[in-house]
Parts: sequence; C-alpha cells; structure tokens
Amino acid sequence: GTFDAFVARLSADLRTLHQSTYLGGSGSDFANALAIHPTTGEVYVAGSTNSTDFPGRTGGAQASYGGGTSDAFVARLSADLRTLHQSTYLGGSGSDSARALTIHPTRGEVYVAGNTSSSRFPGTTGGAQGSYRGNTDAFVARLRSDLGTGAILQATYLGGSGSDFAKALAICLMTDEVYVAGDTNSTDFPGTSGGAQTTCNGCSSGPPAIYDAFVARLRSDLGTGAILQATYLGGSNNDGAKALAIHPTTGEVYVAGETNSTDFPGTSGGAQENNRGGQDAFVARLRLDLGTGAILQATYLGGSDKDDA
Repeated sequence: GTFDAFVARLSADLRTLHQSTYLGGSGSDFANALAIHPTTGEVYVAGSTNSTDFPGRTGGAQASYGGGTSDAFVARLSADLRTLHQSTYLGGSGSDSARALTIHPTRGEVYVAGNTSSSRFPGTTGGAQGSYRGNTDAFVARLRSDLGTGAILQATYLGGSGSDFAKALAICLMTDEVYVAGDTNSTDFPGTSGGAQTTCNGCSSGPPAIYDAFVARLRSDLGTGAILQATYLGGSNNDGAKALAIHPTTGEVYVAGETNSTDFPGTSGGAQENNRGGQDAFVARLRLDLGTGAILQATYLGGSDKDDA
C-alpha cells in the first residue's frame, strides 16, 4: 500500500536484527503503539488503517472496515514475528485511530485508546460515556486477548463538546484502575469537577485551536460510572500529554508531553522552572487520585527551540 506499518525484533544489545515484518493492506497503515503479552509473549500492535484488506482480520472482533477516512486496528503476532495470529478493525463510520495500547498484567485483557469521530463506535453501549459528544472524542476500549469474535468487551467515549485525543494509557496495579492522558479543548471534559485543575486554562476552538493536556482515571471495566476523576493539565497556551507511567510502589502518576505555556501548573521549584523556547517538553508528577492538590511537581524540559516529550 501507500504506507505499511512494520514491526521489528532486535537483539537486546541492538546489534542483530532478528526479524521484521510488514503489516498492512493496499491502503495506508500506521502503527502507533506496541505491547508484549506478559504470559504468552505475543506482540500486540495498534494504529490506524484505511485498508479494506488489512491482513488477519477474518474471524476478528470487527472483521469489516467501519468506514470513514480510517479505522483503528489491533493486531496480535507471535513473539518471533513470523505469524500473524489475529487482527481486528476497531471503528465506526467516521475517522478512528488507536494511539495507545497496554495489556492487563494479570487478566491479559487488551486496552486500547485513541480518538474517534464515529457516532457509533463499537462496544460503547453501557460504557462510562455511551454517547459521542464532540467534534472528535477520545475513546478507550477493552478487548479479550484473542481479538476474535465477541472480543470487544467494553468501550467508552471520553470527551466533551470540543476535540479530545487520547495518546497514552497505563494500568495501576495497586487499584486496578486505568489512566488515560492526551489533549482536549473541551471546556466540559467529563469528570474534571474536583480534579487537580478543574478548568481548561487554554481551551479554544480557534482558529487556531488551543488545547490543555488531560489525565483521566477510570475503573478497569469501563462501564457505567467508570470515570472516577479527571483533571486538566495546562497553562494559557497549547499543552498536550503524550506519555504516561505509574510508579509501581508509590502509585504516583507521571505525565510528559509538550507545552507552549509560560504558566504551566506546578513548575515552581521544578528542575527547570521556566519555559525557554516557546514549545518546551514538560514532565509532571501527580497523586494517584488526581483530585485537589494532586499536581505534586512539574518541570519544563527544553532549550531555545522546539522540544516535545
């Protein structure tokens, strides 16, 4: 196709390429996220495609292309990358893209997050937010690890009346909760009441559109009432979160991304207190509950040009 995704496997010292593989059909295919199953060692890949002949989809949870300019996809490969066991589309009639992927370390369920403009995204009935609300909504989906028929266990929209994009995902082992981060220009993003930052400091539909980062905390079932807490994270200019990790013993939430704000919250006392280049990277550390006072520390990270984590 125009673009294919690829997956490659290298030796631990990066001196030997053991195997690589194309992954795509006759259209454009992009891999955006990767995870290894903790018990089977199988490799899971997520991204976006507009190939109606994406490989391995027969027998998948969604065997047919949903429509629009792209569908998200999830694929499951053997650890040696020699066998494509199963893939599935994940999308409706709009534009859908998967940006983040993680696997539950004990149950083995596959969690995928991204963005959608589909008003009928699969599996959202009974979800924490069952209805599409905005120009683009974030989504989170939970699938069985086999990715086969009936594997979409639950999905949910996550967004307000503007545009919302999920770009990072993590599971907290201490609480069995799912954390999602990304960016939003919705002034009514769900669950932000009582959050560390309850209002969007930089939201504007534009032009130009201006976004705040967000972090959200959900029950792992993703069902009704699963949005436990969310918070905006940003200053008066563009901010976006692209990476997320949870400390395995303290449970603190670490978020990284980019900011154009000179007033990004929590940077006082940080390693680099001031924005140096218009667009700096940022790293922020939050309490697990994401509630009032949860921004424990943040720092800019950048020089005199553009920086992005």
